[in-house]
Amino acid sequence: MMHIARAQIKKEAKEKLRGHWGEAILVGLLPFLVLFFTEAAAINQAMATMKANPNAASAASDSTNLLARSLLLNASAGTSSVQNILLDLLATLLMASTALGFLSLWRREPDQMNPFLRSLIGFRPEYIGGLIVNYIVLSLIGYIPSLIGAIGDKLWIDVLMSIAFICVVIIQIGFSQTYYIYHDAVDAGHGNIFQALKLSWQLMSGFKWQYFVLQLSFIGWSLLTLFLGMLPYLWIYPYMSMTYAGFYTQLKEYKPDLLNPAVSKK
Repeated sequence: MMHIARAQIKKEAKEKLRGHWGEAILVGLLPFLVLFFTEAAAINQAMATMKANPNAASAASDSTNLLARSLLLNASAGTSSVQNILLDLLATLLMASTALGFLSLWRREPDQMNPFLRSLIGFRPEYIGGLIVNYIVLSLIGYIPSLIGAIGDKLWIDVLMSIAFICVVIIQIGFSQTYYIYHDAVDAGHGNIFQALKLSWQLMSGFKWQYFVLQLSFIGWSLLTLFLGMLPYLWIYPYMSMTYAGFYTQLKEYKPDLLNPAVSKK
């Protein structure tokens, strides 16, 4: 069985961050600021919103990441579903773009670059269209359990919804490398988001459980932010993002024949 050593990747991530922590914190600062201020605003608005409408925050449950949920919760009072979708899209694009920024930081390509510009790599014209399509595809998949749950409240529906939720998690993990692959493919002149989705699924074959466990290994750090406030997030987020970039790098080394045709320059 193919195996990627979590401890080794985390060690390498720390080594790459050594001497570059300031730059890494700045790369992750934009999503941190958005998260911090939306969380603060959400706490204030949630109390008033729940008094007026206890179900107003339910839209946040459809989101696929913490930042997007925060944005949706902040927007739940008096905003339309279209606005919620746009906020969710913005949050997801921001997280994907920052992930690409940390991938470039892992590779030091380029070695010198404004940290804020590095965090906004995904918003470049050559990438943004594909990332939006990726968001649409994953969002449609993510809504499946909710659609099943809307059928009714019978036991078999609850069981089916639980099974669908597990399947969605597996699918999302399988597609977790899509934006990395798409970034490399675009740079090589082979940009196709649907091909990137396919390659991500193939690349993650045999590694989905390892990636899931890698995500679980950061739970302790995430809990730390709950007890100590959002400040530790400034250090934790770069560490996590660099580790995920390292995981992708290791995957490419395990399956060079799979990705080389797609990410090799013409």
